[in-house]
Amino acid sequence: MDETRRRTLSLAILAAAALLLVAGVAVYLVRGAEARSAYLALVVVLLLLGLAQAYLLFAKRVAQAMAPKEEYLLADESPVLEEDVYDVKCGSCGTEFRVPDTLQRPLLAHCPVCGAEGIVPLRRPAKEVRLRCPRCQRVNAVADDGSRPLRARCAGCSAMLAVR
Repeated sequence: MDETRRRTLSLAILAAAALLLVAGVAVYLVRGAEARSAYLALVVVLLLLGLAQAYLLFAKRVAQAMAPKEEYLLADESPVLEEDVYDVKCGSCGTEFRVPDTLQRPLLAHCPVCGAEGIVPLRRPAKEVRLRCPRCQRVNAVADDGSRPLRARCAGCSAMLAVR
């Protein structure tokens, strides 16, 4: 139930309770003490309205208290991260093997067959570079992954563009 509706219902309950109290005073003035059953009925209705008012006031708090709590990592816990693994080929003997990323740079790899050591070339996310064609002057957007020479064809005249 949204807050506006909750407030409207609360005001309606309070207005009904006020009307019942005015009706009780009117009954007392007209009939006096002999209208005991009418007073008892008014008291019961007022108690029910009070319970409805209490429900409106505290239902939101109870619902919030019973809602599932979000879990947070404690300071001494760390999340499990998926490890990056690089597939490499030994430059000496041609053996293909996998190297886990230790987050140390440069990332060194040792061939399990011949024992050769080398630096693993890391994949970099491609960024966009703009190359102007010397033939037609068109600006071409090219994905640059860091490898050199970077080669691409001009979208205007199909000339080969290269960056060394």
